[in-house]
Amino acid sequence: MRWSRTSINSAATDLQLSTGMLTTRISSFGIVREFTKAPVKLRLVVLFLAFATLLVPTFLPWYDYSTWQLILAMVLLDVCLYPTFRYVARGETGLPIMPVLCLSFAVQYATPIFTQESKVDLVGGEVFYLENSAVIAALLITIFSVLVLQITYYVIRDGRFMKVLPCVRLQLNEQRAEIFCVVVFVASLFSGRIQNMLSQETALQFSALFTLLQNQLLVAIVILSWLAFSVRKHKRHMAMLYALVGYTALRGFSTTMLETMIVPLAVLFISKWTYTRRVPVVSLTVIAMAFLFFSPVKMEIRRAALEETQARQSTSTANRAVDWVAQASNFWWETFWGRRRLSESTADASSRTDLIHEFAEIYTMTPSMVEYQYGTTYKYLALTLIPRVIWPEKPQANYANNFYAIAYGVSNEEGVKTSSFGITLLGEGYVNFGTAGALLTMVFLGLVLAGTEHLIGSGRSGVGGQAIFLAFFVYALNGIGSSTELMFGGMVQNLVATSLMLWWVRRRGISHVSGTAELIPPGRYKPLTS
Repeated sequence: MRWSRTSINSAATDLQLSTGMLTTRISSFGIVREFTKAPVKLRLVVLFLAFATLLVPTFLPWYDYSTWQLILAMVLLDVCLYPTFRYVARGETGLPIMPVLCLSFAVQYATPIFTQESKVDLVGGEVFYLENSAVIAALLITIFSVLVLQITYYVIRDGRFMKVLPCVRLQLNEQRAEIFCVVVFVASLFSGRIQNMLSQETALQFSALFTLLQNQLLVAIVILSWLAFSVRKHKRHMAMLYALVGYTALRGFSTTMLETMIVPLAVLFISKWTYTRRVPVVSLTVIAMAFLFFSPVKMEIRRAALEETQARQSTSTANRAVDWVAQASNFWWETFWGRRRLSESTADASSRTDLIHEFAEIYTMTPSMVEYQYGTTYKYLALTLIPRVIWPEKPQANYANNFYAIAYGVSNEEGVKTSSFGITLLGEGYVNFGTAGALLTMVFLGLVLAGTEHLIGSGRSGVGGQAIFLAFFVYALNGIGSSTELMFGGMVQNLVATSLMLWWVRRRGISHVSGTAELIPPGRYKPLTS
């Protein structure tokens, strides 16, 4: 145990002092004034959260919760919700990048304190029980890491330095944009069949190209959302939008990856928020319900798919979807009739979003059992610019995740061949350089998001730029639970290639790069119309 009770109390006292100083700073930045001018519903939500922050740590300890864990979890939740308050209170109309990302942090780092035991499941059925001090330390590091992320993002995004940098302009022609969405849909139909016809080695060699084509479906969802909610609002655009979202989600069934099914719904959620200027609560509820519904039987579906692959059998996407829905329906039917416990039904879904206890295990074992790696896990980033078509033997971009799974006892060498395990961005930073590594990782993430948003995802970039940026950003919501190499590995190639694909869709007579003469204050962008 590296954190005694005295050190914990000292850290908590420092956190309280820091919180007090932060409150003073917040007042100086005008946030208190924004609160008084915010909509009534928003103020009520903020007051409710304030009371919850006080009441939850007071009453839940009666049910064997750690008081300090509850306090820090509520502080982390409040910190993660601040960007949403800022976005709504200021009436910002750009892509809600930081609000959505911090909501993802809240779900994966704060809520597991209330839903999960302080343990990590290891290979062979063993269980690693975490000490209270380790979880508290992980929460403290996470709180300051999220604060560093927000400060870096807002300082860079709103800073004067960004005003002298150009950005890509991809404002779209409505008719060409609609044609682009149809072409993308048709191309995706053929690309899937072509990929199935190729040998495994050839398909791997051209995997980046097929991935690029599939990502255009997400770009098309954003474009159709713009047409449906912000421009002409034709009924055909609405029908095309939801048909494409359904088709893209259906393709996720064939991959047996729950993320692939949820991503198009997440893109729709962010797009509706942007172009309607309202938080789409219904879409958010659908995402949560879909995740909860399909999670319990995910491993059985994946196991069946693996057996079919080994037997050289193939199942159509429709059959896979029907099978998944049938098994999930049967699972929840048994739950509602009392044949399964409700805790068992929700255990898989909640455990998949539990990153705080994984981070606490990394904190406990580093460097006492696993030495600091000092940047070793980042080595694949140097190879990402080389296309696999040129270098067919290029190593797979999963070194960091596999290292974590084996070194920290989560899996073994055989297990990582069939299952994926995420080291998390915070965890990878800590594995390499300790607490400083975790904080620097959040600085890097804030820089990349702010810089990329300015270059291609701001209001000046037009709907085309926003669509390209959002198709990349949506993977960051789950990517914070993976490695740096997977999250940022192919970012440059994908952004450039997709920009070139949208080049012919842009409106003529508009410069493709804007400079300082057309600057609009960040966060004040308005949805583009014809």
